[in-house]
Amino acid sequence: MPKGTSCSGISTKRFRVSLAIQSADRGGDFEVAPRIRSSDDERYAEVARVLDGDSTGVVTLAMSPGTLLIFEGRHSLHRVSPIHGRRLRHVGLLAYDTRRGQWEAISCEWTVTDDRAFDEPPSQWPA
Repeated sequence: MPKGTSCSGISTKRFRVSLAIQSADRGGDFEVAPRIRSSDDERYAEVARVLDGDSTGVVTLAMSPGTLLIFEGRHSLHRVSPIHGRRLRHVGLLAYDTRRGQWEAISCEWTVTDDRAFDEPPSQWPA
């Protein structure tokens, strides 16, 4: 998971559900270092190692339409691999938290990989 290639992070949610709706032309795979942290140990050195590009222990899962993925977001470092091509990747995200009233903002770095990339979502989706 090299730095600066896409959105990566650790969720504050107990678990997260992703439902793949549409794949990009290339890329958009789900990459995760499962349970790299625990409630008792943040394991900063291990997280830094993965963020610096060491893929030991990182699992890559293709997200084709219909894929339902459930993972432990709070203790797992995860990201989406860089997306290439004209077709946008669509995924529905659901999350669960035991604390009432919690929400999480998601901020990602969009990587330009083609002749057509968006700084922000377009006002009209391509056909």
